Amino acid sequence: MKKLLLIVALAVISTAQLMADNYLNVTNIPNGTAGESLTVSIKYTSDVDRSLIYSIYSSTSDGTSVDWGTQWAWVNNEVSITAGTDVETDISINLPQRLNSNDLDDGINYLFVLEFGDYSVGSYNGNVMTIAETTNPYTWAELTADPPSTIEQGETITLNYRYRAETDSKYCLKVALSIYNGYTYVADKIGHWVENFDGQPATGYINEQFDLQVPGDFPLSTDLASGERYVIEVGVSGENWAWIGISTKYDVTISAATNIKSKDAKGINLYPNPVKDMLTIDGVAPGKTLMIYSVTGALVKSEILSDSKSQTDVSDLAKGIYFIKTDNRTIKFIKN
Repeated sequence: MKKLLLIVALAVISTAQLMADNYLNVTNIPNGTAGESLTVSIKYTSDVDRSLIYSIYSSTSDGTSVDWGTQWAWVNNEVSITAGTDVETDISINLPQRLNSNDLDDGINYLFVLEFGDYSVGSYNGNVMTIAETTNPYTWAELTADPPSTIEQGETITLNYRYRAETDSKYCLKVALSIYNGYTYVADKIGHWVENFDGQPATGYINEQFDLQVPGDFPLSTDLASGERYVIEVGVSGENWAWIGISTKYDVTISAATNIKSKDAKGINLYPNPVKDMLTIDGVAPGKTLMIYSVTGALVKSEILSDSKSQTDVSDLAKGIYFIKTDNRTIKFIKN
């Protein structure tokens, strides 16, 4: 029995020692120009066959630490490697056309990140890259201003965006509120899509806007599955949505409505707000028509007010956010 325990102990020690010997290193990473292919030389030891992930991230303000919290990977690819000791090999990287080190804020760098795919051992980060701007035409789409970090249920925000596309090809455009799990796409929820449009001359941008309206009963960020998050994504894909990896993403939180306006500047007052059964409308002249709309724009109730202080029964409405329109004025209320 003691001999068996000794063998097991030695096996555990040997395995731990072997795992400790796993490592990744970058032996050569050249600087490059956006849009070109680079060859990066690496060296590794791995006790098993596994995947290898290589990425390009932006740094934090110290210039060498990966900004995991707010930045998305500009490149995020995976290759398979075989077990071996001190294996030297090369990885080919296609630099996205949009990158330009001169566009980064002071102190920020591009970093080449190399990791084992199971993230268990041998992480190697902080390889600073300098990427020059391309002089060739390139395809790109982005917001011209950052969206709000939080959007309330029932709120509408305007997304101003711009895009460019190379000539002689077909492209698809997406401006959407999507769900991601980490960096993995899950689903589009609300958005604007344009399919198979002709490429435009890439000497400038086309500027457009999209009003993104979040329904009053839209699932909150806290309702999402573990690891999932909402993202506003602006991207260009090839014909028939063939992925070409050109998009910008912005994290956003969907929250419950908190700033409900019960009284407008012209003196119309709604109460209680939120309301369960009877809603009082004070300040509208008798004979005016009261119309209630859902957040999707559907008319759900209409009646003529009999008094300057009237009540309307909203008990039959589903829970959510609604808009009362009367006398050329609009006020929002919540139905509980």
